[in-house]
Amino acid sequence: MRKRSRSGVLPGISSFVIIGVVLVIIPIFVFIVVDNIKTHDKRVVESFKERGVALIRSFEAGTRTGMIVMMWNAEKVQRLLIETALQEDIDYILITDDRGRILAHSDPRKIGRLYAPFPSLPQKNDPSTAYWRILKGPDGTQVFEVYKQFTPNRYPALRGRLKQMLGRLPPDRRRRLLDDWFGIHFFPQGGAKPVRQFIFVGFDMGKVNAARGAYIRHMAVMGIILLLIGCVGMVALFSIQAYRSARSSFARVKAFSDEVVANMPAGLITIGPDRSVTSCNRKASEILGYEYSSAGDEPATVLSLPPVVRSVADKVMDTAGNVSEEVEYTGVDGTRMSLDISGSVIRDASGRISGYLLLLKDLTGIRKLEREVARSKRFATIGKLAAGVAHEIRNPLSSIKGFATYFKEKFKDSEEERKTAQTMIYEVERLNRAVTQLLEFSRPVSVELADVPVSELIEHSLRLVENDFKRKGIDYSVNIRSCRDKISTDRDRLNQILLNLYLNAVEAMDEGGRLAVTVLDGDDGKTVVIEVSDTGHGIREEHLDHIFDPYFTTRSTGTGLGLAIVYKLVETLGGKITVESAVGRGTVFRIYIPA
Repeated sequence: MRKRSRSGVLPGISSFVIIGVVLVIIPIFVFIVVDNIKTHDKRVVESFKERGVALIRSFEAGTRTGMIVMMWNAEKVQRLLIETALQEDIDYILITDDRGRILAHSDPRKIGRLYAPFPSLPQKNDPSTAYWRILKGPDGTQVFEVYKQFTPNRYPALRGRLKQMLGRLPPDRRRRLLDDWFGIHFFPQGGAKPVRQFIFVGFDMGKVNAARGAYIRHMAVMGIILLLIGCVGMVALFSIQAYRSARSSFARVKAFSDEVVANMPAGLITIGPDRSVTSCNRKASEILGYEYSSAGDEPATVLSLPPVVRSVADKVMDTAGNVSEEVEYTGVDGTRMSLDISGSVIRDASGRISGYLLLLKDLTGIRKLEREVARSKRFATIGKLAAGVAHEIRNPLSSIKGFATYFKEKFKDSEEERKTAQTMIYEVERLNRAVTQLLEFSRPVSVELADVPVSELIEHSLRLVENDFKRKGIDYSVNIRSCRDKISTDRDRLNQILLNLYLNAVEAMDEGGRLAVTVLDGDDGKTVVIEVSDTGHGIREEHLDHIFDPYFTTRSTGTGLGLAIVYKLVETLGGKITVESAVGRGTVFRIYIPA
């Protein structure tokens, strides 16, 4: 049974230590945050209160000036109140009597109603004293309300002057002024004191509350940061020893893993997210013949990898998935090998891509053994068949051909019998050619290498089939673009390869066409490529993988051994052959021969 570790959250640190540190720091953090929030709220209240008192006094001064200069009445005061309430953040301004009846309001529709909730005020209060409260509006928003006694006439000495101005007014205007709620502040009747009136200013607290929330969040974040800094500082003290121990263990593990990777039998290349080659083990360097390093100012990148390896790396990075391909690779020394290249994505614990991995396996020896085994089996089977065919068929063919020739001469005056005999002779010869090809295919091929002039070999091979070209109306051309005048190969075998390809092209161009032979240097600089292209009917895609198989043919008169012999001869010469074709667009054979 697996036992659960009782170590702390971090290696070498007890969980109780971390809990103790947190329990000490959190109360301090909470106290600081709460105290700062209270101080902030007090400043907001004082700011609103000062602004409200200043606004009320300015309003009183404005109404007083209006009375002195223009003998204002309640209607003028109402208009000034509406204009004043248009200022930013002011929700409303209103004036009431001591019973709460609204005398003036920034919303004229509410004049005459009772203002609720009306505050409880002392019967004897200082008119200059201002009060405040926080109310909840109809829409749920908070309103900071400042209110005090409305005292527009703070200077009784002005009454004499105002009475003189009042006497000069028309009687109806004078009567309206003396009867409205504003005029009694300046013209009390019968010596009685004017009724107490109160002015209320409501400020919208939406922006303030938003700022308060932001401030609280800021304080919380700062407190959490300080808490984390404190915790990290405490934990760091206990982490030093654990880190030293872990570093020593990691160094031992890393040295072991590096040694394993360096000596593993497969090549391994790692690539970073920035497409740089971060590591390349010894086997990969041996396979590719290059030494990659990420050290220095300009580390190796994917672009510096050989094309076949870079192609797999690009696919892995493009698809972010696993890719596996078997490719043919020619090393810097010209050695050709079969490589199995597997690519995969390296992800971190969160699932993000942290790099890519390429694994290279040299399958050259395995594939060579597979080919030799398959070839041996094929040759053994065909050899047995060829021996039987030669023994059982070839000898009777001579007799059949002899009798057919005899009947042809005997019935030369009879057209029908003569044609029948001729057909027998033709079919016997065709069967004899098939047997000859079969024997040739099964027979081991010997190679005699010599320096062969390329252009001379091509011209000689074309002269052998020139009559076939003329008979079918086929034009041909030769383009020598190779820098090599001679190649080391077997003249007869290469000539036989070309003849088979020419005859194949002739069969594909029933109504004439064009055959082109091009010779050029291989990309690796160590091979010569001979291209034989025609403008014939082409090869169907599903047949391309089988054209080099023995006895595979799409022609009723073919034996299916021509291209199989070509493939065998090219392989014997140490080269390879490829084909490109499309129905209706012709065919291109490329022979890669070691130079």
